[in-house]
Amino acid sequence: MQDFSQLKKDYGREQADVIVNITGNIISGQVMGETAKLLSERFGKIMQDKESISINRNDTSISRSTQMDHALPASKISNLSSGEFVGLVADNPDEKIKLKMFHSEIINETEKLNAEIKNYLDIPVVTMVTQQQVMDNYYQVKVDVKRLIEEEVGKLKEEKERQEMEADKETLFCNLNGQPMGKRVSNSRTLLQTVKALIAGAQHHIVRNVNTTMLATYYEIGRMIVEEEQEGKERAAMPTRSSFN
Repeated sequence: MQDFSQLKKDYGREQADVIVNITGNIISGQVMGETAKLLSERFGKIMQDKESISINRNDTSISRSTQMDHALPASKISNLSSGEFVGLVADNPDEKIKLKMFHSEIINETEKLNAEIKNYLDIPVVTMVTQQQVMDNYYQVKVDVKRLIEEEVGKLKEEKERQEMEADKETLFCNLNGQPMGKRVSNSRTLLQTVKALIAGAQHHIVRNVNTTMLATYYEIGRMIVEEEQEGKERAAMPTRSSFN
């Protein structure tokens, strides 16, 4: 992690504060802004000697005092050079550390490092890959992804159609009371008994429809006869024998 703002971006302010506050070991290079201020506050304050000199025409006065001040000011953390680090370490109960804060610098032996770099060997080439091969693989991946999507979409459509067909069958084999009759036959009922019950239900449904239709037909015939006999009167005349001949 280079800055506390990264924690806030990835985890939010509250969780970032929790992570920073429970951390025991802190090592930091040059940082700026809010991170430098937080580190300075985390390192705490120590008693520091202050000395001030006042010069005027007559004499020179020197005053010395001690006061609490930040052990590592934010300005010092912001001006660290490359290779410089500040930090705070945690100790164990059986291994106490008196000086937990540190300000150190990594000393690099430039001559030895440069000599070592000159002896580095290039990584051997395993195989040569052309730009055309990269593009061919790229387009092949796109084709494979498209094919996989089409296959999965086709499976989903087939499953949906199968469910709709099952629903249509269930609706088809329902009796008038709305009780499904097309379900799987249980172990206690034979296939023949189920078929008989299905036919009986269908016959009952047909008889009721026929009776209803006949009743409506007879009613309509009677209404037409009454209207013909009344001829606009409130009551029709008594029929004579010749009326039925």
